[in-house]
Amino acid sequence: MNDGSRVVLRIEAVTKTFPGVRALNDVTFDVKAGEVHGLVGENGAGKSTLMGVASGALVPDQGSVTIDGTAVSGDPKHSRELGLAIVRQEPSLMPDLTVAENIYLGLPLGKRPAISAMAAWTTELMAAWDRQDTIHPNDLVSALNPEKRFI
Repeated sequence: MNDGSRVVLRIEAVTKTFPGVRALNDVTFDVKAGEVHGLVGENGAGKSTLMGVASGALVPDQGSVTIDGTAVSGDPKHSRELGLAIVRQEPSLMPDLTVAENIYLGLPLGKRPAISAMAAWTTELMAAWDRQDTIHPNDLVSALNPEKRFI
């Protein structure tokens, strides 16, 4: 099987309820290697709940979540270690830290470069995103306009 058809995230028959509200009802969702997905919908549609279940922050009432065939344990750290990254609607940034430091803190421990290589690593990342001329790794996040804060 080529890598592009390999399912890396499987959310299968997931139901999640909160008092008085069924947030998710029998949701099945697959993400294959190399795919990027965005979830859009009205407030209350279940987007954050689905991502909470996928990340292990919420445990489904029914159904299952697997990352590369490994069951998500209900522990967000475990999901990050398995390679799941979620970009939330309202990202948490630390305005008094640099761009490089904010990106570094968002990486799983096993994926972080050495602290001494953090700025160079971030410079390479900015080049890959074609942002090297507009955002510098040593810029304080507080000095960036809102557009540049969400790269």
